[in-house]
Amino acid sequence: MEFTKDTSVWDKLKRDLRLLNTLELNTGWFDKHYGPENNNLPIAQVVQFNEEGTSTAPPRPFIREGFGQLLKSGRATVNFERIISSVLNGQSVMTAYTLNGPIFVEYMKKSIRDWKTPGNAPATIAAKGFDNPLQETDTMLNAVEFKVQPK
Repeated sequence: MEFTKDTSVWDKLKRDLRLLNTLELNTGWFDKHYGPENNNLPIAQVVQFNEEGTSTAPPRPFIREGFGQLLKSGRATVNFERIISSVLNGQSVMTAYTLNGPIFVEYMKKSIRDWKTPGNAPATIAAKGFDNPLQETDTMLNAVEFKVQPK
């Protein structure tokens, strides 16, 4: 009786696990802009203004304190486990990230929708008709996306 050693499945798994260390799943605003009525301002710039504050607006760190805390809290652990499990079960890293990317987009959108403090100034509330500091036209909210990129 003759035996042959087939390591193809193991070899693929090792390649995919190494690839997992070279790619990352990013959530954010990539090459998106407001329209000409806002001088085609990059949405990422407005995100930074909101996150860090400006001379006329207080910081609203919805990424660091909202999205970041959600990831650190362990509530997103199941999503990271799903990515690793998918790769261990033979799915490509790109597919695993692509299938899970929308979940992280929703986490970021939740952080934007849920951010309440500091609230808007009374004049801003009157102009907008509501007091949600990070939403007005929903352009920033609707522009959140994910990308799989090299580390």
